[in-house]
Amino acid sequence: MSLSPRLIQLLALLRLLLTLVGLLYVAGELPISADAVIIQNVAFGLIVVNVWSYCLEKQILLQHLVLPSLILDDFDKDEGIALPPVNGLTNTVARLRSTLIEARIGEQLIVDYAVDVVLCVDESLTVLECNFSCLKYWHLGRSEIIGKSILELVSSEYVAPVRDAFARARLSNMRQLCEVCVLGSEDHRSFADVQIEWSFNNLLFYCQCRDITKDKLLELYKREYVAMISHDLRSPLTSIDAFLTILGDNTYGVLTDRGKSALRVTRCEGERLLRLTAELLDLSKLESGTIVLNPECHQIAALIERALNTVIAAADEKNIALTAKSVDVDIIVDGDRVVQILVNFLSNAIKFSATHTTVSIDAELHGRKLTFNVHDQGRGIPPELQGEIFGRFKQSRNEDAQHGTGLGLAICKLLSNALGGCVGVSSIPGKGSTFWLSIPVAEQ
Repeated sequence: MSLSPRLIQLLALLRLLLTLVGLLYVAGELPISADAVIIQNVAFGLIVVNVWSYCLEKQILLQHLVLPSLILDDFDKDEGIALPPVNGLTNTVARLRSTLIEARIGEQLIVDYAVDVVLCVDESLTVLECNFSCLKYWHLGRSEIIGKSILELVSSEYVAPVRDAFARARLSNMRQLCEVCVLGSEDHRSFADVQIEWSFNNLLFYCQCRDITKDKLLELYKREYVAMISHDLRSPLTSIDAFLTILGDNTYGVLTDRGKSALRVTRCEGERLLRLTAELLDLSKLESGTIVLNPECHQIAALIERALNTVIAAADEKNIALTAKSVDVDIIVDGDRVVQILVNFLSNAIKFSATHTTVSIDAELHGRKLTFNVHDQGRGIPPELQGEIFGRFKQSRNEDAQHGTGLGLAICKLLSNALGGCVGVSSIPGKGSTFWLSIPVAEQ
């Protein structure tokens, strides 16, 4: 709605009058004693006129703007200008404010009573805020956490990884994950997977800690159980195998052909159980990190020769040719563990290759990276199984269970990790497979 001509004229007159007063003051035509009062009146008048003009143009009436009621009545009678109600605007603002407060309270309640522990951490890694879940999982109250460095809350072996995770989160501005062990009251220990996010705007870290204590304890109990079973089974199985060997030597009399056949099957199953217990024990040590490495100086060619000598009898039984290609370099590495991995690769290659084929092994050294490759001409591995073939009890086909325990490749993967390297496979179904081991080495 446009303003009335009378109102426009009045506003223009007021502006002109105040401008003339200002010019007279600048020109020195007004008494000096009136300076202060004139300056105040001119400033106040200009503010009132301009604000009032803007409000009328936008058809908004400010509640706290005081003007003579006669003038307002006169404006309203003159053109019938409809001024919007102040109370309606105030109520709308009040409702919005109330809604925002309720949303903020609801958000705070969600964080406070979230299932996971939520932390707010500053740049110095001091905890500024946390929710109530810390008492449930960590056995620590909020007052025991707020104000402390997060590095004081974790066990010593996790301090360096946690510090590095926070540094990476800030430098990369990307979410980082790490595992921590929190030291609670009365020597209580809790484990958690922590997601760390850095807020560049607030210069704060926000952490969500998911409790994994039960999972860690179950894994620990499982490893201890497997280690106990493996250790307790090994001794009686070794005794049984020794007795079967004596029995096969006709120490207790000559066996019939049927007895010899039964003895042969029994010995094979006994040896299989011995391998299983040995592999379970190795797997338990590798998973618990208690395996000890003995790096020594070895020739690469000598390591390959040791592995081939272990499997040559199995290759001869199937008329499989073994070929090798190496490099004449001395390296520092745990030779026994490398040979253990290579023997597993070669045994699998022989086991799943047809007769009168070839299994080859070669080694390549690029800088400080040594790679062994074992090639076969077997049936190959389906693409969908190549990614999981190194898992525990994983085999390419169900019928392969009769050939092994399904733990060999899982142990190879853990051994390679312990050596600081990795293992992998590339295969084309029907044309063979290549298993490889890549490890960092130091030349002698």
